[in-house]
Amino acid sequence: MDKLQTEFDITSLLNVDNEVDYEVNGYLDVKYAGNKTLKNHPSKLKICIKSYHEKIWINLTLDFKFESACSRCLSENMLTKQNNFEIGFYKDDENDYDIDLNTEIIDVTPLISEVILNEMKLQYLCKLECKGLCSDCGKNQNIKVCKHPKKNLKESPFSSLTELDL
Repeated sequence: MDKLQTEFDITSLLNVDNEVDYEVNGYLDVKYAGNKTLKNHPSKLKICIKSYHEKIWINLTLDFKFESACSRCLSENMLTKQNNFEIGFYKDDENDYDIDLNTEIIDVTPLISEVILNEMKLQYLCKLECKGLCSDCGKNQNIKVCKHPKKNLKESPFSSLTELDL
């Protein structure tokens, strides 16, 4: 499978009001905060680029899957997302995405990156009731609850420092 195409020909939009549509499939290679897209799960991009007077409008729909690790139990989960994104740029002005609109080829990689990163959470939970990992043995408490003897919670975690000979 090929990498997702992110560069598109807009020669028909340079001096006239017009629109072009593209639909492409391919893999994405994105890793962010315990999340990652996988090469064996293709993404689908539909993009419509319109030229109207002094402005270029880009409307994209991205279907993609990514794997995310739960922040509590570290289990890997596959998530499927579909996101729409529309933005307008003035042809002669600079833009925050560093997209050059006065060339024959436009690269929408910054827009795709924003769509993906907005969906990938810094702290993902597999379920609201996730019990996480055991603090003693590290086992996933969602699968099997450990039967360790309870520690004295009133004792300070720093009390063992009093035994040091300084």
